[in-house]
Amino acid sequence: MIKYLLDFIFPPLCLSCKERCLTKFLCPDCWQLCALPDPTTRCRHCFEELDQRGNLCSQCRTKKLLPVARGRVFDPASPSYYLGRDAVDALAGFAIYQWIQLEWPTPDTVIPMPDSHSLTIGRAFAQILDVPLARALSLDCSYKEDRLEEDQELLLFDVDNSLEKLEKGAFSLSESFPKRIYLLTL
Repeated sequence: MIKYLLDFIFPPLCLSCKERCLTKFLCPDCWQLCALPDPTTRCRHCFEELDQRGNLCSQCRTKKLLPVARGRVFDPASPSYYLGRDAVDALAGFAIYQWIQLEWPTPDTVIPMPDSHSLTIGRAFAQILDVPLARALSLDCSYKEDRLEEDQELLLFDVDNSLEKLEKGAFSLSESFPKRIYLLTL
């Protein structure tokens, strides 16, 4: 009874469009906008939209933006941005689902970008995959020595960092001589 009274006085609102809704966090229309992008329609290197000429975008055919393969869990304009820290497990679940769609190998280690949001969701992501999480990057995205072993498959987990920071982090992780580095951006 108290819940109904509170919902009447303070109706639950969608975090994105601020419309009244009965679902948690987002209204049904905004949840639809959170659909995961299809990896088959994206550049296999930077995850931007493909043109009609192959599996790389025009930018990556001339010069790759990042030194590692990148996947995105959501499009940048998705209302999922509003979920924030309230839905860490849900965001990690979305990331797992997209990682499966990308058909990437299971990483030996998950490395979050050095910000608290990437660390929080990256930790939940690594826990679901049952792989270790290594804080191998300092705040300036340089590699912290002896945090990783050679010849590993690494997954760099990012929530919302600039291309420059991602590039610096990927280059500095290459100092550990990994087999391969993948980048998954939420």
